[in-house]
Amino acid sequence: MIAKVALLLVLIMISLPGNETGVEAQILRERFRYHPDCPYYPSFVCGKDERTYMNECSLRAYDVQFEHQGSCRI
Repeated sequence: MIAKVALLLVLIMISLPGNETGVEAQILRERFRYHPDCPYYPSFVCGKDERTYMNECSLRAYDVQFEHQGSCRI
């Protein structure tokens, strides 16, 4: 019974936002611009340079002006 509860807790934690596996995190970093000095949480924003950033912190860290919330349309 304890093993089942522990397994359930692990599965819940893995499924929570921000708990991406190594592969999922790598895909996010490759597709969306991310700055290592910023917290790692997806809240996508589009910059004036027409690139999608992981969050507003990453956008500001690269000194890019904010265009709109959400990913850029290409």
